Amino acid sequence: MRNGISFDVKLKYFILFFCYSIALAVIFQKFILSFLPSLHAVNGLLPGDAQYFNEVAVKLANQIISNGWGAWKFYPAYGATGNTSLLAAFYAALGFDPAWMILINALLHAAGGILIVRISALIIPGNIGARAGIIAATFFVVFPSSLNWYGQIHKDGFSIFSTLLFLNVWLKSDDLNNTGWLFVFEFFAAVFLSVMVRPYHLYFVLIGFATMFLFEILCEAVKYVCHGGFACKRMTLKLLLIAGIALAIQVAPKGDQMGYTSWNGGFFAGNNLSETPWEWQPTSFIPSKLDKFMEIVAKTRAGMINNALQANASSMIDVDVRPNNFVDVILYLPRAAQIAMFAPFPSKWFEKNGALRYVAVAETLIWYLLAPGVFLLLSAGFNKKLIGLLIFSLSCMAVLGFTIANVGSLYRVRYVFLFVFIMAGVIGWQQFFDLHKNKMACVRLRESVRWIGAAVPFALMGLLVVAMGCAIYSGSLASIIACVVGFVSLGLVVWFDRRGMGVYGNSGQK
Repeated sequence: MRNGISFDVKLKYFILFFCYSIALAVIFQKFILSFLPSLHAVNGLLPGDAQYFNEVAVKLANQIISNGWGAWKFYPAYGATGNTSLLAAFYAALGFDPAWMILINALLHAAGGILIVRISALIIPGNIGARAGIIAATFFVVFPSSLNWYGQIHKDGFSIFSTLLFLNVWLKSDDLNNTGWLFVFEFFAAVFLSVMVRPYHLYFVLIGFATMFLFEILCEAVKYVCHGGFACKRMTLKLLLIAGIALAIQVAPKGDQMGYTSWNGGFFAGNNLSETPWEWQPTSFIPSKLDKFMEIVAKTRAGMINNALQANASSMIDVDVRPNNFVDVILYLPRAAQIAMFAPFPSKWFEKNGALRYVAVAETLIWYLLAPGVFLLLSAGFNKKLIGLLIFSLSCMAVLGFTIANVGSLYRVRYVFLFVFIMAGVIGWQQFFDLHKNKMACVRLRESVRWIGAAVPFALMGLLVVAMGCAIYSGSLASIIACVVGFVSLGLVVWFDRRGMGVYGNSGQK
């Protein structure tokens, strides 16, 4: 089997992830939030973006009901894009219930988990890559913070899946035998999903792909000097991928761009405008287009800090750092990458109480424990694919850490990029324990994992029963339908198990 894990096993894990996401989303929307009034806006939604998207979707749905489907818009309002217009279509056709998005969100979230399995297997073929991928994908799916998008109305599920799809396409381009029609479809699907919810997300992908391409060009140059030969076809294909994203940026609608280019540079300190307004200082020794791009990036950071100060936002960091020239921007990028990778820092973990803070602390602690695995993996030998992915994620997180000074917002948008490092950490620890394993301990562990794997479908069945109870109690038809789909899907898992597949799908591994 390719990449150490069969299609049947991937399908089984997809269904398990899908059912888990359905159950947790229903319980979160229809039960948990009702007991957290400070976090509950309306109809099982969190205040803020989800509430705003719901209001826009309701307004658009009413226009569709009154004037027909010609009133439907792909980008219905500022900041509200394809996910909102899709929800409005559900509202107009099926009724006003945010739970109609649960199936879509759960589908994307579960598929994202499977893409992590695929990416891990492409980096480290065989059992180690497959098993580490399953562990990392499980973290990806079950981390409670992900409920912010798959249990709500948000863009993140779409953009996260598109990012993982882009990475999968990039890795598949290393093998020209994998570049058929499915390869082309995956690339255009990733572009479409990005344009659907966040057109500016393509800039991050372009930056990440460009840095990976430069790294691979360097590797090919070293190989050419030392051994001769240059992978011309493969590098040309990668260059075409970059060109395709650049073209998509040019032709895509600018429906969700941040409007800080018109910001006047004034800063608020409390309720008073700062005496030292922000102003960009051009740099003469770099191209004007690059300087203009850096100005937009720096102005975005400064403008977002200004808005956060006016809103008295918490979890701000380095608010006094507002670079206003090219050199200062470059000098701050290492600190920005550090914040994006490791915030919230331990010194801030217990400054405030609250469920959301404790969730962030627990997830960050898991990442800290896995982080040494990244160095273990890097020290095990040169892996061009792995280093390329880490460069992609680090460059994107550096840009995010630069533009976003609010740790709470950064924590959410960095999720997919950080999980590349989490996946690498899991692989590194998996390799380490595989090299230092005790045979008897491995036998006992394998037996324990087999029993746990056999119990997972039944545990999920119980979780779905609870979710169905919450759905019936709330009177949400959309939630009831989602739970029914979950029950049917779990029936497929039982059918798979009757075929004799273990938790790791022994029939499908190398």
